[in-house]
Amino acid sequence: MEEEEKVVEEVKEEKKPVTSEEFNKQVREENGLPEKQPSVPEKTKPITVVMVIVFIVAFVAGIALIVGSVVIAVKTAKENEQQEKSKQEEKDKEKEKEKEHDIEKLKEEDLKDYENIIEYIERARGTKKTFSSKDLTNQQILMSAMTEEMYDKGYFTSKELKEQINKNFGNIDYKDEQIMCEICGKPFFKYSAEEKLYEGAPSTEHGHGGLGGFAHKIYFLEAEKDKTAGTLTVKVKIIYGEMMDDIAHPSKNVYKTAEDAQNEKNGLYETSDKEINSSDFDKEYEKFKDELPITTFTFERDESGYYGFRKVETK
Repeated sequence: MEEEEKVVEEVKEEKKPVTSEEFNKQVREENGLPEKQPSVPEKTKPITVVMVIVFIVAFVAGIALIVGSVVIAVKTAKENEQQEKSKQEEKDKEKEKEKEHDIEKLKEEDLKDYENIIEYIERARGTKKTFSSKDLTNQQILMSAMTEEMYDKGYFTSKELKEQINKNFGNIDYKDEQIMCEICGKPFFKYSAEEKLYEGAPSTEHGHGGLGGFAHKIYFLEAEKDKTAGTLTVKVKIIYGEMMDDIAHPSKNVYKTAEDAQNEKNGLYETSDKEINSSDFDKEYEKFKDELPITTFTFERDESGYYGFRKVETK
């Protein structure tokens, strides 16, 4: 009995189950086939890797560029908005300042008290485009303060002259002395320090006509008095003829500036063979007024309430 059991166990050992791998191996051996090689994954070609990397880099760069453009656009829009806001704030501030100032628009008839000083300053500055009260000589200060009434009367006190000087220039430094003729250099009005009196010298001592200067005419444009700032600005246009000595004569041309008139260059007419008298200046002004520069006279109020001349400028 023991022998039978032993035989059965041996049979069981001989009939162990065969795996598929062993079976395949056995089949290959029986048919003379080579053993199966282990499968190796196919390698990715280098060029494919490069293309993938390039694509990824380009994609990322594109996104970065788009994002950067959006950021810049947003930033620029904000800056432009801020600039516009700042500009508008400045405009609003200027409007508020204008509201704060008491500004009065003046007409030409409101400037009667300023006509003489404007006319004199225009003659005194000569060819200078910018001229201020600091540029005036003592003689010019004295001469500019004499009114027609003083001329006609032939004498006046230093106090009368001082009052007129204060009206013209406010509190300005000057000294009383003989007023000299601008043409011959002889006394035009003699001064007595003891009597504080000015007296006109006989015309026979001079032997000539009136004062020289440029033939010209001043045309009013607009005037504005800023009572808050204490300033008065008068804008005019001036047309010039040629330089005159003590005897008036017709001008051969008309000019935009005193400098052109003095040099007799850049005349508004191409030829210089006309005879233009001062009485013709209104017609000449109407022809050329758009070509003439604007001249601005500026006055400042002093503690006495006078608006004294400060500067004139042509642009």
